[in-house]
Order: sequence, then structure tokens, then C-alpha cells
Amino acid sequence: SSSSSSNGLHGSLVGVLEADALDKRQWVREVQRLAVQLQQSSTHWLTKTRQLESRLDAAVRAARAYSLHCRAQAQQADYHRQCLVEELYALVFRHRAGVFSKFDLLDALCACLLQQCS
Repeated sequence: SSSSSSNGLHGSLVGVLEADALDKRQWVREVQRLAVQLQQSSTHWLTKTRQLESRLDAAVRAARAYSLHCRAQAQQADYHRQCLVEELYALVFRHRAGVFSKFDLLDALCACLLQQCS
């Protein structure tokens, strides 16, 4: 009877150990599956982050280039405006000095404006 109870205990112990080993294998498989999932997710988000950084860099370069273009355009417009003002002052001065009649002054002003606008 003690032999049969020993076999029963041994059988129960073997069953527990087998269940424990099966449980460990399931946990190992689950951890492996989650590790693969984590790697895939990390790769996905790393790729997305790099794409976003690339787009952001391109947008910053475009904004800087546009800013420089606008600054150059503004400087050019300021230069043309200054030239126009100087030309207009010269025309008015000539008119006041009697070099131009009012008609000649108006004609010269129109020519000056047309030249600056083209």
C-alpha cells in the first residue's frame, strides 16, 4: 500500500512537473511572440520617425530659402523704390529750375514710373 501511495505521489509529482514544464514553454513562446512584436513595432516607429524628421528638415530648408527669397525681394523693392524717389526728386528739381515745363515733367514722371514698373 505504501508502494501504491508512493507511485500515486510520484505520478502526481510527474504530472505537476510536466504541467509546470508546459506552462514554462507557453510563457517562453509568449515572450518570444511579444519580443518579435516589439521589434516590429520599434522598427515601424523608427521608420516613421525618420520619415517625419526628413520631411521636417525639408520644410525647414524650404522655409529658410523662401525667407531668403522674400528678404532679397524686399531689398530689391527697397532699392527700386529708392531709385524712383531719387529720380522723381531730380525731375521735380529740374522742373523748378525751369528745365522742364509741367507737361515735360508729367511725361518724364510717367516714363520713370513705367521704367520702374517693368
